Amino acid sequence: MNNNTPSPVRLSRNRKSRGRGLRTTTGCATCRKRHLKCDEVRPSCGPCLKVGRQCGYSQLFDLRGPVEQRPEESSEKRLAEPLEERPAVANRSSAPFLTSTLTATGSDNSPGVSSAHDQHNPTTHSWAHGEGQPPLHPLDQLAAIVAIDHTTSQQKLGNGIATHFSSEIPHSVTSSIESPGPTVNAATVRWFDLLVNDAIRESPQIPGGGYRDIRSLERLDATDASQITPLQRATRIVDRNLLDVDTHTIASPVGLPSEEGLWQAQEPIQLLPREYSLLENFVQRVSPWIDLFDPTNKFSTFVPHLAMRNAGLLNAILALSSRHLSLNTEGPSRDHQPHRKASLQYYYQTLHYVQKAMQYSSYKTSLELLATTLIISTYEMLDDSSQDWQRHLEGVFLIQRSQVIHGDSGGLKSAVWWAWLCQDVWAAFRERRKTLTFWVPKKTYADLSPSELASRSVFVLAKVINYCSRDECIQTEINPQARVDRAKHLRNMLDEWWSHLTVEFSPLPAMAPSTSGPFRPIWIRTPAFAVAVQLHCVAHILIYSHEPCLGGLDRFLERQANIRQCVEIICGIAMALKDDASSLISSQCLFIAGMFTHDSRSRECVLDLLESCRRQTGWPAHSFGEELKRLWMTLESHQKPNGAGINASVLLKHR
Repeated sequence: MNNNTPSPVRLSRNRKSRGRGLRTTTGCATCRKRHLKCDEVRPSCGPCLKVGRQCGYSQLFDLRGPVEQRPEESSEKRLAEPLEERPAVANRSSAPFLTSTLTATGSDNSPGVSSAHDQHNPTTHSWAHGEGQPPLHPLDQLAAIVAIDHTTSQQKLGNGIATHFSSEIPHSVTSSIESPGPTVNAATVRWFDLLVNDAIRESPQIPGGGYRDIRSLERLDATDASQITPLQRATRIVDRNLLDVDTHTIASPVGLPSEEGLWQAQEPIQLLPREYSLLENFVQRVSPWIDLFDPTNKFSTFVPHLAMRNAGLLNAILALSSRHLSLNTEGPSRDHQPHRKASLQYYYQTLHYVQKAMQYSSYKTSLELLATTLIISTYEMLDDSSQDWQRHLEGVFLIQRSQVIHGDSGGLKSAVWWAWLCQDVWAAFRERRKTLTFWVPKKTYADLSPSELASRSVFVLAKVINYCSRDECIQTEINPQARVDRAKHLRNMLDEWWSHLTVEFSPLPAMAPSTSGPFRPIWIRTPAFAVAVQLHCVAHILIYSHEPCLGGLDRFLERQANIRQCVEIICGIAMALKDDASSLISSQCLFIAGMFTHDSRSRECVLDLLESCRRQTGWPAHSFGEELKRLWMTLESHQKPNGAGINASVLLKHR
């Protein structure tokens, strides 16, 4: 079978048969069970010694065998197994995916999207929990996972699909609509692998270093009380259920489908007082960023209700909310370390839950996991780690692609996709790369509602970001005329979007400030429509600044005048925006507009507007204003002595 063809079942490899040299007739029990080549060195063979597994030799046995015939397994061995694609256990297939009453609200009925049951019954991961042993602490799991030979794990994962998952996913994976996408299993495991690696890298930041110091963060609640919190208890529900699966003692909870009941809480999770505050902060201050282009506000209405019965999603929400509060510059207390520690605590509890719940096929295609991935990506954005954020955006993209989720999927799936695209557009601009999406909308502008028109502005900007990427800019020297033609095509796309705007995008009368300034306020309701116009102007600025200037001085002056007009619109709209929801994306537009301001009054106004956005959101951790000041200093040092102006190529090189 062609390895490039996606398949819901394990792909066969071009290898010898079992009777012609696939394995020797002997070898340690651990390697035989894991389908690894064993060098038969005793007392510990090479593969087991390499990753610190318990190595044992015994008589031949089947894939699982009776408990008494299995070699004794270490905690690393038990916890490493879920990250690999394992053979089915005793014909125990996963239960068909049945959508609950709550999750059915955001289901995707678009063509080409099928449920997990329609696609396949994914291979069930085998677990080797010792009977009667208590579940290990999640940070012990992280330490065990890090010891895994990830190269071997990825080679086994999907038998050929792992080529999609190198440490840095090449853009060729996303460059063709016809190219096969990853399976749901492979995409989910890849995303989780990124989370674990980031968590381990972050551990030295805690005083004392090492994962065992971080482990104390998750036990803060247990230190203050005689027992764990209700949320921690709900987080560990999958520990007990997986043990029940292995001992065949599953009892389906009343009112829930059999498999979903194994990773869902039977009752709404009870919150501690501080967790109420964190949830309220998420709903009122953080979720509006994500919901900006979603008129149904799924992340402030629907997602919190999902979270009340899903510990993984709830932990992710509380982690993001705590991280937001740790960045908030307002308030009487400047000690934000407790919020930072709390965010790590909830982050690790998220990892603990997701790792176990991934064993169920219905969870891997659930709305709960989809919302969790987007919230964790937002968490990484607030962390201001571009490399980690970039990897998470790729991970979310792979999960969406494996389920054929896009901007027209509808419901929560569509809301997640558009929120993800907003993040990817900004990350791609900062990294000077192409955006990850290659989706082509099917709806025409005439078929779009005003809210859909607003979100479509992000899609058009994504195409402009691709034009401005480092890879495409190389074509300027090779074929400047082709770059000019491409810029013309993009401007036609922008003009088409503008020509279909409804009256809701028109400015309302706005009161001018008491003091004269370089910009006049432009008031557009709602904030999503106002930001859409800002993004439209940003797209024009980026095209003008990256397009080869082949028309001489007249064309250059015309271009500069158009850029100034776009800057005035962006800053004028920002002056009238007072809400938290629009502040994050508006600050990104202001940053780009500020790069093209020259006089001191305009620059001071941009800095004030950026600081206002930062006070509202706490983001970014490193001030855009300070970054702009450094850019302006660089530009001034490269200004032409004859006063002809600033070299735009210098601006783009140092952004």
